[in-house]
Amino acid sequence: MTNVQRHLLRAIACCPALGAGLYFLAVWVAPDHCLDLGGSFDYVMWRCSHAEDYPYIDVPVYHLVSFWVFGASVIIALAAFVWLRPRGNAA
Repeated sequence: MTNVQRHLLRAIACCPALGAGLYFLAVWVAPDHCLDLGGSFDYVMWRCSHAEDYPYIDVPVYHLVSFWVFGASVIIALAAFVWLRPRGNAA
């Protein structure tokens, strides 16, 4: 495998991790963004409302599905980096 192919596959392996990381960040800051805009955040349905008032429910970060998707995609990207590392010639 050439170095160009190796670097291309590494870049492709990083794209899902980057996308999942951005999605996780958006989900993680959604309650704060809603409250900053004067709304009330529904922590059960995970949506913002300006008409209803919802109570605060503490949701740990590891309860978010996006956290686990991001973690899995990072592990897959790291595995691709290890698997695609250059190896010495076996001749």
